[in-house]
Amino acid sequence: MKRNQNRNHFIQRLTALWALNEAGLGGLMHALRIPFTGVFIGGTAVILISLIAYFSRPDFRTILKSMLIVLIIKAVASPHSPINAYFAVIFQGLVGFLLFMLIKNLKVAAFLLAILALLEGAVQKILVLTLIYGQSLWQATDVFFDFILKKFGVQESSFSLSELIIGLYFAIHLIGGIIVGWLSIKFFNLMEHLPQRLNQLPELNWQPRAQKNKKSKSKYRKFLKLALLVLFVFASLTFFSSDDGLIQGLIVFFRVFALVLLWYLFLGPFLLKRLHQFLSKKSQRYSQEVESIHDLMPALKVIVFTLWNESAKFNFFKRWRYFLSNLILMSLFLEADQIKKMNPFSIENS
Repeated sequence: MKRNQNRNHFIQRLTALWALNEAGLGGLMHALRIPFTGVFIGGTAVILISLIAYFSRPDFRTILKSMLIVLIIKAVASPHSPINAYFAVIFQGLVGFLLFMLIKNLKVAAFLLAILALLEGAVQKILVLTLIYGQSLWQATDVFFDFILKKFGVQESSFSLSELIIGLYFAIHLIGGIIVGWLSIKFFNLMEHLPQRLNQLPELNWQPRAQKNKKSKSKYRKFLKLALLVLFVFASLTFFSSDDGLIQGLIVFFRVFALVLLWYLFLGPFLLKRLHQFLSKKSQRYSQEVESIHDLMPALKVIVFTLWNESAKFNFFKRWRYFLSNLILMSLFLEADQIKKMNPFSIENS
C-alpha cells in the first residue's frame, strides 16, 4: 500500500513538472536566448516521460493519462496557444507509451524515445518551412551562397548550403537525442538510489519568483521572422537568380500569404477548437488530478527560479543536468507545508 502511495505521488509530481516544462521552462529558455530551445524542452519532456514509465510499470497507460493532464493544463494556462504547440506533447506521449509497452527493457525504450522525440522536432521544423515556402526557400539559400562565392572568385560550385544546413540541424538533434537517452538511463540509476542522493541535495535560499505583467511578444516575433524570411527568399531569387527569379519570388510571396491566412484564420482555429472540446470532456474525468497539479505549479516555479539561479556556477550542459536532476528530486519529495511556504501568492510571502 505504501509503495503504491509513493508511486502515485511521484507520478503526480512528474506530471506537474511535464506540464510546467511546456510553459515555464520554455519561457525561461526563450527569455535567456538559449539556442536550440526545442532540444532542451524536448529532452526534459523525454526524461520526465521515462521516469513516469519507471514508476508506473507495468501499467504504461499512465503515460497517456499524464499526457492528457498536461494537455488540459496547457489548454487552460495558454488557451490561445497555436495547435502546433500541442503536436510535440502528443507525439512524445503516444510514442513513449508504445515504446515502453513493446520493449521490456526500460533503458532501451527510453533511449529510443529520446532519439525519436528529438528527431521529430527537427523533422517538424524543416517540414513546416518547406510546406510554407516550398523548395524556393532552399533554392534561394543556394542562390545567395553561389552569389557570395562568385564575389570571392569561385564561378562554379557543386556545394549545397541548404543541404548542409538541413544536415547539421538533423545532426544536432540526433546528438541531442543520444545525450538525452544517456541521461534518461542515468536518471533510472538515480531513482534506484534515492535515499543516498537525497542527502546530497544542495541547501538553497528559497526565493519567490517575481511576477511579471509584461505582455508576450512571441506572436509578433513569429510574424517578424516570417516576414524577414520571405524578404530573404524574394530578394535572393529576384536579384541573384538568372532564371525567372522575379516570378519565383512573387510565387513565394503569395504562397506564404495564402498559407498563413489559411492556417491562422481557418484551419488552425478549427483544429484548436476541436482539441479544446476534446480536452474539456476529459478534464471532467481528471478534475481532481488537474486541480492537485495546478496547486503545485506556483511552488514548482519557485524551485525552478531558485535552482536556475543556483546553477549559474556551471556551464551549459552541466548547468542543465544539475538544474534538472535537483529539480526532479526536490519536486518528488516536497512536503505540503513546504509547498505552502514556497507559494509566492501565500500570506507568508506577501
